[in-house]
Amino acid sequence: MRIAVVGAGAVGCYYGGRLHDSYDRLGSETEVVFHLRGEHYDHCMANGIDVKSYDGDFRISADKLRACKTTEEMASGAAFDWVVCCLKSTSLDEVPELIDPLMSDNTRLLIIMNGLIEEDLITKMRERQRSKGLEGVNAKAIYGGMALICSNRLSPGQISHTYGGKLLCGVAYSQDADDDDSGKWTELDKSAILSLFEPVQSVPFEFEPNLRRGRWLKNVWNLPFSGLSCSMGGVTVDKIVTDPSLRSIAYKVINETIDIANADLKRMGCSEDEFLGKETGEEMMRHSDNMGAYRPSTMIDLLARNPMEFSYWPQRVGRRNNNKVGRRSTRRKVARQNGQGPHTIVQMPRSKIHMGRGEPRSVDIEVEFRQGNKRKFLTRVGGMEEYGIDGASWRGTCRTGLHAATAPSQILSDSLPGPPDQGDCDSVLVGEGG
Repeated sequence: MRIAVVGAGAVGCYYGGRLHDSYDRLGSETEVVFHLRGEHYDHCMANGIDVKSYDGDFRISADKLRACKTTEEMASGAAFDWVVCCLKSTSLDEVPELIDPLMSDNTRLLIIMNGLIEEDLITKMRERQRSKGLEGVNAKAIYGGMALICSNRLSPGQISHTYGGKLLCGVAYSQDADDDDSGKWTELDKSAILSLFEPVQSVPFEFEPNLRRGRWLKNVWNLPFSGLSCSMGGVTVDKIVTDPSLRSIAYKVINETIDIANADLKRMGCSEDEFLGKETGEEMMRHSDNMGAYRPSTMIDLLARNPMEFSYWPQRVGRRNNNKVGRRSTRRKVARQNGQGPHTIVQMPRSKIHMGRGEPRSVDIEVEFRQGNKRKFLTRVGGMEEYGIDGASWRGTCRTGLHAATAPSQILSDSLPGPPDQGDCDSVLVGEGG
């Protein structure tokens, strides 16, 4: 058996690594080939992949690692039985072309991604086939995977798995079921993926008969915790669950998400037995209580100013069901800070508003504490002459502590969330206060 792992980051290296490690221990001839890029490829080819896991550390030594820089190079050997794709949903447009060299009518595709992606993915794969003068999807079956895991890539070749690891999978498309993209599947589809993970005892695996339900189950965690983590400027999960206000908001988002999920499942003709219960929210909160200082991948993207995974968070579904999704004011709007949209400069106390596009100009801020009292300060701002702010100073009282880890010069350039009525924008507040 041959398995290709595309998108070998924190999640791909973990699950791909577990597959490699488990089959290797059995002495199986199963081959796991990783698609790696850039410095990640260079480091891993020289040093292997190291995974520090609370379920037991493991490593793939450089001499045992099979990795390629391109999927065309990966396809040079025998056909693949499985392709496991762990890219972020921000790269969904690239997936059909990227995996195309690896696919055949007998290849099963497992997509471990966040969001309600299946409809668009299958459409894009059909379009890819039509561009070659062919019909169909070019896959035996397509599975959606929901990774309930805390895994971060610390550096090239270094993976930290600190909690969880359960993998839920359901069927999005089945050639054998003559599928019309509605998620029908056969027992053969189920047994195939159960057989794939049967030797991997370290990964709790569960087949989800209703993929849509499984996607919503993952959203019950993603919407509140990734959203709040970004909304608060990049806080870890432990800060959310231990702060009474943030924990309360998380519960509200959880309950709204469950209500919207059930409305969507009802619209799709699901029975009430398939609905998510309120105990789902309690389960997600219990898991979050045990995650410690976990950094959600969306928060990491926020701090790195990378594109963020919001396109396939369930916005359209919520509007169709006449519901809010994940309290927009605490989620999508305040978290979209990748510098690609408009920004707003709000100058206080005169309440002047300056608007622009792209990232706000970097500025210099000097904070001088007065009379030995660290709660009173004088602020001087430089570099904002184009906004009519020419070295003006304000005196104020700091009601919340200033974080020593954040340099004053970063306060404006990093952008803060905008008010609800300003639309999706980056905002910068210049004025009095702490």
